[in-house]
Amino acid sequence: MPATHAVSSQLRLVNAALFPLTTLLLTVLCAVVTTANIMQGLPLPLNLAVLAYGAAIFWMHQESRKGRIRVLSFYLATLAVLDTSWFFNAGSQGSVAYFFFAAGLIPIIFFEGATQVSLFLLVPANGCVLLAIEAYSPEKIVPYPTAAARLLDLSTGFIFSTLTAGAFVWAVLLVLKKELAERVTAEEALVQSEERYRALATVTSKVLYRMSPDWSEMYYLNGNRFLTGTESPRTGWMETYIPPCDRDLLAAAIRETVEQARPFHLEHRVFRIDGTEGWVSSRAVPLFDENGDIVEWVGGASDITDRKEHEERIRRQNTLLMGIDRILRASFTASETELCKLCLEVAEKVTASSYGFIGEIVKGGVLANLEISQRAIEECGGASPFDPQNPLFPVRGLFGHALGQSEAFFTNSPSTHAAFSGLPGGHPPVAAFLGVPVRDGERIIGVIALAKREGGYDEQDLETMNALSAVAGEAFTRKRAEDSLRESQLRLMLALDGGKMGLCEFDLESREATWSPLEYELMGLPVGDGHPSVETFFSRVHPEDLDLLRSSIRSALKQCRNWEHEFRILLPGGEVRWLMGAGHVLMNAEGKAVKMVGVNYDITERKLIEQELRLTHDTLEHRVLERTVELRALNRELESFCYSVTHELGAPLRGMNCFANILLEEHRDKLDQDGVEHLVRISSAAGRMGSLIEDLLKLSRVTRRKLVRENVSLSDVASRVAGELSGQAPEREVEITVPAGIEGEWDPALAELALQNLLGNAWKYTRKTATPKIEFGCLSGHFPVVYYVRDNGIGFDMTYADKIFLPFERLHRTGEYEGTGIGLATVQRVITMHGGKIWAEAEPGQGATFYFTGGC
Repeated sequence: MPATHAVSSQLRLVNAALFPLTTLLLTVLCAVVTTANIMQGLPLPLNLAVLAYGAAIFWMHQESRKGRIRVLSFYLATLAVLDTSWFFNAGSQGSVAYFFFAAGLIPIIFFEGATQVSLFLLVPANGCVLLAIEAYSPEKIVPYPTAAARLLDLSTGFIFSTLTAGAFVWAVLLVLKKELAERVTAEEALVQSEERYRALATVTSKVLYRMSPDWSEMYYLNGNRFLTGTESPRTGWMETYIPPCDRDLLAAAIRETVEQARPFHLEHRVFRIDGTEGWVSSRAVPLFDENGDIVEWVGGASDITDRKEHEERIRRQNTLLMGIDRILRASFTASETELCKLCLEVAEKVTASSYGFIGEIVKGGVLANLEISQRAIEECGGASPFDPQNPLFPVRGLFGHALGQSEAFFTNSPSTHAAFSGLPGGHPPVAAFLGVPVRDGERIIGVIALAKREGGYDEQDLETMNALSAVAGEAFTRKRAEDSLRESQLRLMLALDGGKMGLCEFDLESREATWSPLEYELMGLPVGDGHPSVETFFSRVHPEDLDLLRSSIRSALKQCRNWEHEFRILLPGGEVRWLMGAGHVLMNAEGKAVKMVGVNYDITERKLIEQELRLTHDTLEHRVLERTVELRALNRELESFCYSVTHELGAPLRGMNCFANILLEEHRDKLDQDGVEHLVRISSAAGRMGSLIEDLLKLSRVTRRKLVRENVSLSDVASRVAGELSGQAPEREVEITVPAGIEGEWDPALAELALQNLLGNAWKYTRKTATPKIEFGCLSGHFPVVYYVRDNGIGFDMTYADKIFLPFERLHRTGEYEGTGIGLATVQRVITMHGGKIWAEAEPGQGATFYFTGGC
């Protein structure tokens, strides 16, 4: 601390203690002198001057008690009353003048330096001037009226002058003694304070410093292992200790504090002793001199890095939570484009990023732009991948790395990262990158990418974005699910309207109901008329159907099963309408039914049709019964006719055939060649006619036979038929293929009849083939099962395919191949009886394939 400042402080201390005492003593003395003057009969002007002086001194005493020390006014008043009393108190011959002369020297002790010396010389000089006036102008001096008055005045002047000087010396000694004691105490306190200061600087966590009045120079800095300390004055301390981002803020705060001469307080960043950035809360107070000017600043700074980091975490968390809240709210109301824009806005805000991008993985494994920050589009100049006109681009580079490793990552040096694949033309440099996958459960559906954050990204940014991406994925999934649900609901409502179905919901706890507009129409009520309820619904039900309907609904609710019921309703005009009701019971977590959702639709027209069909059915049954009786009679007549034909025609034919053969055997030599040929033809015609009659009888029996289905091994039946064919013509070498395991639900006898005819046809029409082949099998993957019989025989022209299943229709000349043309007609009758169908595919000279099914 400068010496002048210390002296001024001590002088203020003396003035504050001595001035009130001095003014009080002089006030009392003025009262005594005035009394003595009145007793001596001295002139009135002299007494008025003394009284005025006493009043002025008493006023100064009162002011000093308020802390206002008026030393200069005290001096001038004393010098003025000295000069005044000189002329009204017999000059140098009066004691009062000497008293005030002595009093004039008192104020000098309240000054210091050159001022004190000048004032000390001024008082004697003033006295010399008065003596000169007295010597050269004796007529101005007022003589004492008597010798006794002169003696009294001199004695009282001597006594009071002595008392005044003694009191003054005594007061000065008291003040000096007090000042000395206070000074010793202050010095001891100063020593203790300095020791405490050093101890505080050693053990406290605060950084202590001293600054020049304008803060341009640092006098002292105890860094306390937080900052690099210094005990020697230094300039340029701001560049050494303050990061560039906070220098303007600190300079402005210092400038304002110095201008207003008030304590300094600011929280700002600093370079710590390890080179990293930290935070301090700095406070400083100014020290003043006697003129009120700042001589230096003393301050301290607390390390608040942990607090600032905690506040930053809380700020980020609050920002993140508010952003998540906005996203979740928007997922219910906003469009998908607005939701993407909001997600990107929140991501950029919580990470302080300049660029942002949200992409979705679409079919083909490429990324589709969902949202790009406008700043990225502008600064990239439309360069891919930030090209709104080219929304698809392959997954690669840093985007691909984030998706490939299925977890978020950041790099503050993208150009040196292993996954970096370069930047498109026109793309500005990227100083930092953060990518985080967006998931729908365990499935990755896209990526959020951020870039250009001042200072780079850290683990806290990674943690923040992981939380945000989870919410974004859930919001996207929910939004699309809701959009899909909304579309489904719209389609449902359209379907309900198209199907004339009314939708209703019954809340079983509140007994409240919700109806669609069509439900109002079905109930015969205007849309929105009244309050829909269970009671309103049941009030419309036909009384004859009410109990059964209630019972059906109660049963469905009790068993928590779906419900379906037909019932009638009575409309206000008396019209009866039939409705079909169907409902689904909804349950809570405890399995209790809480709501029923259902539909009602009008089936009145269907009921009328059913009624008409029922009447028609009854009439038809009666007619069918009549026709059945007639048909049975006809069948009996047909059976009798067939029996008669078989016996009545069979006997003559057999006779003709028999006698023709006898003539040929016994009388051949008596007949010429023409006669022999005629007899042969008669015998052949009679035999063929007999075969036709037998085949017709078999066909009629197939039709009349009752069908009995069971599981039949068609492989076994086909193998048995093939064996019989081979046994009848052992001289033929035919390759017959019958795989094992082919089964079906058939009538065993009819199945064997059908295969006999099909395999027999194949055997017959492969007779002229060099290497005949016949195959029986089935086609896999068909329902019902498709069976087939294939051969490589003579085949036929498909133009005539519709005739081969007709009785007696033959595609070859009679005599070229044996047979009556009834076989395939019989097979078709068997297949039809089983509910199946049969068809053929063939080509002349390439064989034929017959396919057939056995029904379901």
